[in-house]
Amino acid sequence: MFFDPLYIIMILPAMLLALWAQGKVKYNLNKFAGAPTQRGMTGAQVAAKMLADQGIRDVTIRDHLAAARKPKMGRPLRPKTQGNPSVAPGL
Repeated sequence: MFFDPLYIIMILPAMLLALWAQGKVKYNLNKFAGAPTQRGMTGAQVAAKMLADQGIRDVTIRDHLAAARKPKMGRPLRPKTQGNPSVAPGL
């Protein structure tokens, strides 16, 4: 089997960059997990306000188990996001 050292030279920096980026994201999520939002709003309240500000009235905010009857717009909110007034509630 043929092994090319150029492969390691090309892949290693990309792998190190990916590991560094993953560590930064994990660090910041843990850092801000308990930080409250400035206005104390939950994810569901923010989503409802954004929809209302844009004049969208036919979309409802539901948990991730509810079946959508209206046109789908993005992903539904997870329960941790929906009821948690934290900056990074997804942990």
